[in-house]
Amino acid sequence: MKRLAPLALAIFFAACAATPKDQFGIPVDNVINDCQHQGVEITVGLAGMGTTGEDKNDQLTFIVNVANDSRKDITVRNIRVDPHNTETISYRLDPTYRKFNVTIPENDEHDFELPISGHGMRMDRQGTRFGESNEVPVIVSVQLESGDVYQCRYGIPAPH
Repeated sequence: MKRLAPLALAIFFAACAATPKDQFGIPVDNVINDCQHQGVEITVGLAGMGTTGEDKNDQLTFIVNVANDSRKDITVRNIRVDPHNTETISYRLDPTYRKFNVTIPENDEHDFELPISGHGMRMDRQGTRFGESNEVPVIVSVQLESGDVYQCRYGIPAPH
């Protein structure tokens, strides 16, 4: 019987380690690729002034609004913003992540603020900016206490 206990523990830890997680340790079993699902709606915005200079480090605020129209309270555990930087954008955002423990009652909403850094893209020899788009693509992931992760894609206007 004593020999089985370590074996059972080893199997348990192996099962826990096998659960897929993202770079921040968030389980990715229950990813919902929809910004409006089961009474939860997620919208985003960016606040602050951008200098568009590549040598500047703009301090901005990424705002994530979570509206709860479900029939129960929900608790937001963490939020992550992953910008998708390409050569066709004129402004670059750094990734950001914050832990929360905020309960949103049914038929209510809450604005979450995450500090984020932004940078203008470099210019070519003629003095024009590399990139054509004024829209910065981002992926926003909101994890609830239930384990559900709402993952939404947005294109937000670059700050000026």
